Amino acid sequence: MTTYLGIDSGGTRTRWVVLDGTTERALAEGRGPSIQASVLSQAEASSRLRDVIMSALEESAASPAMAVAGIAGAGGSEVRSQLEQVGVALDMKLRVTGDPEVAAALALRDGPGVVVWSGTGSFAVGRDDAGSLVRIGGYGPWLGDEGSAFDLVRQAAAAAVRAADGLGPATELGASLADYFELSAVRQLGGDLMRRPVREVAGALPVVTDCARDGDVAAVGVLQRGAQQLVDLAHALADRLGVALPVLPVTLGGGVFEHCSPVRDAAAESLRRAGYASVDAAARPSAHGAAFLARALDEGTSPLCDWVDDGAA
Repeated sequence: MTTYLGIDSGGTRTRWVVLDGTTERALAEGRGPSIQASVLSQAEASSRLRDVIMSALEESAASPAMAVAGIAGAGGSEVRSQLEQVGVALDMKLRVTGDPEVAAALALRDGPGVVVWSGTGSFAVGRDDAGSLVRIGGYGPWLGDEGSAFDLVRQAAAAAVRAADGLGPATELGASLADYFELSAVRQLGGDLMRRPVREVAGALPVVTDCARDGDVAAVGVLQRGAQQLVDLAHALADRLGVALPVLPVTLGGGVFEHCSPVRDAAAESLRRAGYASVDAAARPSAHGAAFLARALDEGTSPLCDWVDDGAA
């Protein structure tokens, strides 16, 4: 039996899966800490990647023919080459790519389409008629990541301090977020959140979701705006691809769509009304996309095997 190891590492955590290459059945799955290359040192990122691979090999008792790790922040060729040395040290075939390529392999194997991804960060990736990938977004919390978990919490905190200053509607977001981050006052949110890692801020998204579920107007507005920002990514990418909406499917993926139903449902409904061919909002394990890339590389299957080297433009 030929097996493949897929690893997907975002800003918060890492997921891995070992797949049977024939049936695509998961033989073993697991999780680990984030290997985000843009945040960690080279040594730490390599050490975490090695630990994840060793856990996968031990738990699956498999010898994968190929492994692919899709890692947020590993877009540069130098970073990828450094991380791929982990495979050399372990005497296994390992390729490193970015998370957009993993998302594309998960949802766009069969033809043109769009994937909108929202987790700790956000991006959209599409496949055109020629099989090439195009990406929009994914520029990090300072320049983008609209509709991501981090951005939704940031927007909620902004609404909270505006309410405290009498510049916005009253909201429970301030008290709830202050309690979550163990602060004594709403106005401490700004300084506190700036000092925290992005993943810690993103982890407070359930607080915003709970407030929205209780009918908090400001929280509802934050989630609705976030959903629309993610829909806007899909529209912009569709324009770039030049493919008519009635034949263009859209897939929603990532932790926000998986765990925050108000954002998922609002985005899916808006996309359906816009006239896309289909909208798939059923979240699937992201590491499977990396395993599909590993199989494509092993078998020389185009265009998937090309995505690892060429990436998303």
